[in-house]
This record gives sequence, C-alpha cells and structure tokens, in this order.
Amino acid sequence: MEVLKWIGFICGVSLTGLGIVNTLLMFETLGRRGAPGSLRPLHKWIGWTFVFVAVALFIYMIPRISHISRFPSSTTFHAVLGLALLPMVIWKVLIVRRYKSYMGILPALGFTIMVITFVAVILTTGPEIISEILHEHLNH
Repeated sequence: MEVLKWIGFICGVSLTGLGIVNTLLMFETLGRRGAPGSLRPLHKWIGWTFVFVAVALFIYMIPRISHISRFPSSTTFHAVLGLALLPMVIWKVLIVRRYKSYMGILPALGFTIMVITFVAVILTTGPEIISEILHEHLNH
C-alpha cells in the first residue's frame, strides 16, 4: 500500500475506534446509575479528537475525489456517507455549544455518527485489509 493510502487507512481506522470508544463511554455514562462522573470529560476529549481526525480526513479526501471521473459504487457510497457525516458532526457541536435545549437528541445523534463512520470506513478499509492479507498470504 502506498504511503497516502496508509495515512487514510490509519486515520479511518482511528476515527472508527474513537467513535466506538466514545459511544461505549456515552452508554456507560447515561445507561448506569452511579457511573463514574470522570467519564464525561473523557467522552468530551475523545469527541474533540474525533472531530479533529474527521476534519483532517475531509481535508485529505476532498482533493483525492476531485480527480476521479467515475467511482465504483462502494466508493460513491463511502463518499456520500463521509459528506453526510460533516453536517452531523457540526450539528452535534452546535447543540453542545449553543443549543442546549436539544441536548436530549445527542445520544442518538452520537450513535448515528458512529454507525455512519463505521460503515463508511469498512466499505473501503475492509476490502483493502482483505486484499493485503491475501496478497501477503499468496506471495509467501
């Protein structure tokens, strides 16, 4: 795999991992009575890290798709999910920062963001992982 693909791969897998961990923290914080209050700041910092990595991926991916004239269907779906993710993340940040009356939808919105991230990344990363494993296995 070339270096730029590795960067995208690592960022995508990191983004998925951050989303899964943050969703589990959200479930732990909201779903259990007596859950440690120290998990909320951790959830917040992982969330901001997720936003940072997502923005970095958007900046990295937009020039890559501008040079392609025809996408395979999985890549098209990946791009659509990625572009749908951007307004959802912005919406969540706006609710947290300015529109506190909508705080009740944050768990559902966060879970939706995690699912979209997982599906978008697995669409392209899954086949890459499988092809690398098969390539290594067949060449050795």
